[in-house]
Amino acid sequence: MTLSKDKNVEIINEIVSGQNGKKVLLVTGPSGAGKSTICSKFVKKYSKEFRLIKCHTTRNRRPSDNDSDYEFWKENDFNLALQQGLFLNADEYPNSLGTYSKYAFKKDSLNIPEIPIYLITNVNDAKKFIKNNLKGYTSIIIFVTTPTKEQLEHQLITRIHSDNLGESFLQARLAIIEEEMKQLHDSNLLIINRPNELSKTIKQLHDIISPLDTKM
Repeated sequence: MTLSKDKNVEIINEIVSGQNGKKVLLVTGPSGAGKSTICSKFVKKYSKEFRLIKCHTTRNRRPSDNDSDYEFWKENDFNLALQQGLFLNADEYPNSLGTYSKYAFKKDSLNIPEIPIYLITNVNDAKKFIKNNLKGYTSIIIFVTTPTKEQLEHQLITRIHSDNLGESFLQARLAIIEEEMKQLHDSNLLIINRPNELSKTIKQLHDIISPLDTKM
């Protein structure tokens, strides 16, 4: 898997060949890889074709959070909405307080005219999301990472320090980077987020997945 346009377009065409279901993109990768930044910029530029689906969560808001990416809930309200069938799923992940925060997407997010993009923490959870929620859909998992582990660690350290999440949280996230990286082999496409090349990466990503829009 590379960012070669021809090879990745070939992969996309192979995935959607003979499938008529709605197309769905799931973007995953290790913490600090730049998933949110790439997706936010990508959808802003190509809003007529793709839409980034807002994640609903019980975790505390962070300084770097974007309101277009998250909606923050009190846990009791979140649990009530979950019981009422408002969400597609509900996963839990460790937070900086040593407890767990819940994350979910609304069911009606699959009914939009654009191709939806879901940000999922890791490939295993993306595959579970597909199994539980996307039967009859054509799902493509895109793995985002940096050129080197050192760059990934640097970006993760910078982000966690800027959000004041604490040293214990940082060490916990750094400890699972290698395990997260192993999951790229279970994804469909690999995107390398190179320093100072965000615009180029977004353009290349669009060139690769644009055939999806013509096959809806």
